[in-house]
Amino acid sequence: MTMAPAAHARTKKTLQVLIWVGLGITLWGGVMWWNNHDGIAKCGDKVMTPTDVCTTISSRGGGSATYEEALQDKKNRHLIGKSVVAGGVAIFVLSAGGRIALSRRRSAN
Repeated sequence: MTMAPAAHARTKKTLQVLIWVGLGITLWGGVMWWNNHDGIAKCGDKVMTPTDVCTTISSRGGGSATYEEALQDKKNRHLIGKSVVAGGVAIFVLSAGGRIALSRRRSAN
């Protein structure tokens, strides 16, 4: 069974968009991963020590975090960055594989 030309073009375009989406997600996750890889707790631009408490003020209110909370937050963002990279790579690989399979299927017919 062959695909109609319009359906083939839509599928090809969708896979092409997904390839770019996968690359973008991978890049975004990589930046997040890289920015949080050092494992150093910071309050703004200042490095925190185990006795520090970071107090922030924003338009939505404010908050405070201990050294341990800031360090855990950094570790969580690092893990999220790794997960986002893995998801982006999966989207890219599956989309690229689908695009290649579509091209081979089209050329075989």
